[in-house]
Amino acid sequence: MLATGKKAAWLTVKRSLITIYNDVYDENLFVFAAGLSYYFVLSLFPLLVSTASLLGYVPIPHLFEGLLSLMARLVPGDGMSLVRNIVSDVSHKHRHFLTLGLVFTMWTASSGFAALIDERRDLVYGRI
Repeated sequence: MLATGKKAAWLTVKRSLITIYNDVYDENLFVFAAGLSYYFVLSLFPLLVSTASLLGYVPIPHLFEGLLSLMARLVPGDGMSLVRNIVSDVSHKHRHFLTLGLVFTMWTASSGFAALIDERRDLVYGRI
């Protein structure tokens, strides 16, 4: 009797996994995830530019360097050197990039959220 209970539990788990796989595949969730990650990664550099410009006006010494060192724990070495080059150039020479950075950050992030809303609407109303 214990063996039949284990077999029934295994069949339930197997059916659940197959259902989840089919739902993910049928709803194109990986395509949506790729599109959203593209928009949010695209908004990262304008956010760094605007943050570097904004923190140039804050009278706390070495604040942005501390934030960059914290970020270096998460970002790979080559990517972090690119980030440091871009941000150091903006923070010291081009402080007028604050507005430009904020505009591009808002544009790319709002594009990501608009894509999320559109895809959710398509899923709910069955247009896919």
